[in-house]
Amino acid sequence: MDEKKEKRILVPTDGSEDMEAVLKMAVDIAHSINARIYVMYVVDLTPFIDFPEDEQVQLLKAKLYEEGWNALHNTEKIARTLGAEVELIIEEGNPAEKIIKKAKRLKVDLIVMGTRHEGIERYIPAYTTSDKLKEIAGRIGAELTRTLFGSVADKVIKSAPCDVLAVPLLTKEEM
Repeated sequence: MDEKKEKRILVPTDGSEDMEAVLKMAVDIAHSINARIYVMYVVDLTPFIDFPEDEQVQLLKAKLYEEGWNALHNTEKIARTLGAEVELIIEEGNPAEKIIKKAKRLKVDLIVMGTRHEGIERYIPAYTTSDKLKEIAGRIGAELTRTLFGSVADKVIKSAPCDVLAVPLLTKEEM
């Protein structure tokens, strides 16, 4: 009996509205090759490594996890409207490293991800009154983050154990 290996697709998400286009593409591919879809959110706490665990930092971490779970559950709802079931994964760490490690562990055949980058600075003003954390946000802008560390998609494309479909994400202003 010739059994075929189950196909697997990993879809990293940042929870943004424009990720729906990425998910739709992943669902279309999954339907055509009969693949299982895993949706992953990585809570990136890298900017807080050198900071003491004070109340403000703990509050921000809790909000980032809450946002991660909300993003995953919203993605799951969208997937269901597209006729697909997904498995949800949340991890903490460097997003590119975690995506690559998870792709290896799950032995995925394809990673479908967006390419727009937003850094941690988008979260801080909404969740804190701490001047210290707002100052960090000002110093870690998206462009500086990309220049110093490269985008998550760039790193995943270079090191993934499988093919990567990178979908450019456009803001409403760019459309």
